[in-house]
Parts: sequence; C-alpha cells; structure tokens
Amino acid sequence: MNMIDNRTINEWKIAYYVRILTFHLQHQYWILPLITGLMLIGSLSICYYIVVFVNGAWPVKLISDMGALQPVAGYYAQTLDILAIMFLLIAWIRYRQINYYIVFMIPNSTNKQVNNNFMLDMMQRKNFQSFICVIIGAIGFEIVGNFRLNEHLIMHGIGMLLLLFNIPYKYQQKFMMEKFYECDRIESRPLFWSILTHVELMSWIICIASTAIACWNTGHIDQWLHHETRMNWQPDVAGFNWFVIAVLVEWNVCFMFTGMLFSLSHRMYRFKQWNHVF
Repeated sequence: MNMIDNRTINEWKIAYYVRILTFHLQHQYWILPLITGLMLIGSLSICYYIVVFVNGAWPVKLISDMGALQPVAGYYAQTLDILAIMFLLIAWIRYRQINYYIVFMIPNSTNKQVNNNFMLDMMQRKNFQSFICVIIGAIGFEIVGNFRLNEHLIMHGIGMLLLLFNIPYKYQQKFMMEKFYECDRIESRPLFWSILTHVELMSWIICIASTAIACWNTGHIDQWLHHETRMNWQPDVAGFNWFVIAVLVEWNVCFMFTGMLFSLSHRMYRFKQWNHVF
C-alpha cells in the first residue's frame, strides 16, 4: 500500500513540475524569433568573414555566391535548413496568437469597425494566408541553401522566387497589426513593421533592376550566368557599379529579416495569454 501511495505521489509531483515548466515555457515564446534573428545575422556575418578575410576572396559577393564557396558551403546550407524550421515554428506560434485575438478578444470589443463579421472573416483568411506564405518561403530557404547557385542555377532561382512570398506575408501581417491597434490597442502601432515592409519591397525592385542594368551594360547575360566572372567582378568591368548596388541591396534585404523577427519577438513578449492559446 505504501509503495502504491509513494508511486502516486511521485507521479503527482512529476505532473506538477511538468505543468510548471510548461507554463514558464509558454511565456518565453518571444525568445524564438529573437534567437533566430541573431542566428541569421551572426551566421551570415561569420560566413562572409571566413570567405573574404580568411580565404582572401574578392569582397563584393552576393549571398548565394558566398554560400557556394568552400569551406562555408556546408555551414551555409545547414544554417538555412535550421532557419527554415525556425521560421515555420515562429509562424505557427504567431498564427495561434492572432487566432486568439480574432476569436476571443476582438468579439468583446465595442469597436464595430473591426468587430464585425466581414472584418473578422477577412482577418481569419489573412492569418491563414500569411502562414501559407511562410511555408512557401521556408521551402525557398531550403532550396536556396541546398541547391548552390554555381551548380544548380535553375533550382536556386526557383528558391529565390519562393522567398519573395515573404513580401505578401509582411503586408498581411501589417494589415492585421493595424486592425489590432485600432481595436482597443490590442497591439502597438506597426510603424517599424510598416517601414520594413515598404523598404523591403523597394529593395527587391532595386536589386532586380540593378542586376538587369549590370547585365545590360556588359552586353550579354553570360556575364551574370558565368559563376567565376560574377565572383570576381572587378571595377574595370562594365556594369560593376550596378552590380555593387545589387549586392548591397540583397544583403540589406537579408538583414531586414532580422528586423522582422525582432518585431515579432517584441509582440510575443507583450502577449500574456499564452496559457489560453496552447
């Protein structure tokens, strides 16, 4: 009898501590996007340092070209794989957070401009669509990391196109954040998020246009498709200045992912109802 009682007490203690641990972990979801953002900027910076300052490569490098070089190619691929998984996890948590707003908080508001069936249905659709955009973008990350630009040009290009789904994700999130702000200040005004969204869209346009002009100045597209030439594009070669602009803008777009993740981390940190979400 004592053995049964002791086992029951031990099981109750384990269950109690598991519940306590789960409760505390639920309130630390904000750490995930913070760590992911630091990992993104840190890993790419380390890869660039190894390629340029350790191996002595030409410093004007597209991110994909840098990731195709040894010895960082393997690290680059593994990093993007991990980041893709982290993006999916963060997007799922954010999806559940927004769903809580829509289902439990907004219906109790007196703001009828937001609290109405049409707007609630629209936000539900946008919430789901934004999660789908992250799934597609994560697939793009996997393709870009595992199909190197110098070996699988077409597949790498497909991965880059899938990464563009990050843009509609940001605009859908921006729309919902603005509605949450309008509805009893559920979340803060998305000023920083809006700046990132518009700047990223303009940056992609500039990057694509600069690339096209650089190729045009060379007189043939082979200048862009030839890996070794692109990796060592010298200042005396036609189109160099436009190529530099494309490189700088691409790196800027990448680091704006970090800003997006930090913004999500802040919004998750201020959310205190995680125990009702999961």
